[in-house]
Amino acid sequence: MDELGIILNFKEQEITIDEISMPMHDITNLQLPRKQGLKFNSLARLLVERCTEVATQRTIRILDANYKKADLPAVVKTCTHLSQNEQNELLEVLWEFEDLFDGTLGDWNTEPVSFKLKRDAKPYHSKASPITKVHSKTIKKEVKRLVELGVLEWQPTSEWAAPSFIQPKKNGPV
Repeated sequence: MDELGIILNFKEQEITIDEISMPMHDITNLQLPRKQGLKFNSLARLLVERCTEVATQRTIRILDANYKKADLPAVVKTCTHLSQNEQNELLEVLWEFEDLFDGTLGDWNTEPVSFKLKRDAKPYHSKASPITKVHSKTIKKEVKRLVELGVLEWQPTSEWAAPSFIQPKKNGPV
């Protein structure tokens, strides 16, 4: 069960699956024939809701992350479980790979990719999807953020283009 990320905590009467906890229920209630389906469905619905909530919060933390250079000595000082000698060794290793902690997303260095198109292929260029006023600010903010991070590049003209959009969730994140 440990390999599956499942923790049964009988003392606290809690089941934890991938960091999502939910209360245990009395097994006799689950065994009643007519209520069994209802109990299982509500339990499954609760688990899905909590999984979705955790995944959403994780995504928000990633999207709102402040990408700045890491203060490696300060990070190592938080490792209070390590001895001073171990902290020094850890800091040496981190300094060796300092460029990994410079606050940028980095580059994927690989061979360029090219596509062979059919001879009669005609470029497809569609106009942008209309954006509602209520979503405009969120979309502009997200695109600006991704351009600043280097994930997207401004491309004023292109033969090929397809419309896309992002849909903000009810609580704000996209």
